[in-house]
Amino acid sequence: MPAAVLLLGACRHPLEIQGQGDIIETASGIRGCALEEFQAGIGRCANNAVDGNEDLVYRALPRPGWRFSHWDGACAAGSSGADCNISYDQSLADFWDENFPDQTWPALRAVFTQDGDTLSGARYNASQFGGIGGTSYASLLDALFDNTGSWRYTVQQATQPDLLISRREYRYDRRNRGLVGSGVGSTVEAGAATGDFDLVTLADTEGNDTSVTYYMPKRSETNPNSFAGSWYCGHISTRSSPRGQGGYARFFSAQLNGSGSGSFTIIADRWNEQGSSAIGYTLFEDGTARLNYLGLQLTGSISADGNVFVGSEIASDARGVGACLRTSSNNTLNTVAGTYYGTYVTITSPLFTAVTQRDFTRAGGGDLTIRRDSLGNRNRRFGDYVLVGFSGQLQTGSREGAISPDGQVVFLIDAREGELPSFSLYVRENR
Repeated sequence: MPAAVLLLGACRHPLEIQGQGDIIETASGIRGCALEEFQAGIGRCANNAVDGNEDLVYRALPRPGWRFSHWDGACAAGSSGADCNISYDQSLADFWDENFPDQTWPALRAVFTQDGDTLSGARYNASQFGGIGGTSYASLLDALFDNTGSWRYTVQQATQPDLLISRREYRYDRRNRGLVGSGVGSTVEAGAATGDFDLVTLADTEGNDTSVTYYMPKRSETNPNSFAGSWYCGHISTRSSPRGQGGYARFFSAQLNGSGSGSFTIIADRWNEQGSSAIGYTLFEDGTARLNYLGLQLTGSISADGNVFVGSEIASDARGVGACLRTSSNNTLNTVAGTYYGTYVTITSPLFTAVTQRDFTRAGGGDLTIRRDSLGNRNRRFGDYVLVGFSGQLQTGSREGAISPDGQVVFLIDAREGELPSFSLYVRENR
């Protein structure tokens, strides 16, 4: 069983619970932590003493009215869903205990969220790209969703912090299509969220201020190997080419080595550039990540399962947005078929944003519906098609894109010469 090998300070690995649920250990049941034990500070949770070599699977079990969201901690890359695979090595633990007696390994935390229409105290990293009139901005934000049905921002990094809206209200339609409302004093159709809120995508289409924002939960620890592997990436920007052509868009594949570097190969480019070059990245404990190539940088977050990266370009001379999805090997029209909801942004002046729907069929249909946009249009439908590669690469109309290995997230990008730079991020309909 593939597992993360832990060096444990003082031979212990604390277990923590956020929200309401329990942690069990599936092999012997000796380890684990019940909600009441965690709240009481019982040693079984706070210490979780290690004695010998063990390969374990911790499982998160939500209480009624709650659902499991994600693990914070060093789960193995092969861990699935509510299970966290871990390997304890006693000899390494003894070495650590002898040489670093005052350092304790970060806790393994099971995060549960309420199974309702609101989130309770959920902290997110938020990548935002927007415009007011002809002025664009981009930001990396701290976002806090609370159980009153609102969220608020504080700024980590931004081009123009004075343009940011500090408070929003939301309502989650779990029964229908996972649409999220936005606005102060009222809610309108504004985007989508995965069933466990591991990714939220919102578009502001009202008034003079238009934007798209991508949210991912904060974490207490990020696996340094989260970025290792093969990816498809898309990036649009207000940047101008040396030839004076305004607006940048690129779709590319990337191979990352797990040590902060790798290479990328251009698949489609609005400036008609071609070739391969070096790429680098940086990860931080809370899930924040930076992707760097050719002097450009996307700053955002990587998902807990290591399959999705979203970010915004925050630079003095350009603003933009993008995403990367890990490649897979078994996609077909059948696996991609379904309904997806999300957000769309095109680099125009003023910035064009929309809440959109994609319907992919087993016969290769790929219809696009604009549910609402910043020009006031509603429920406009366009015929389209979709081509699917085994690796998760998609093509529909003039757009390139990809689907995540679990089939829950899709991005599409206009990155061809002669097309306006546009980017859309979708999540599969929650059933």
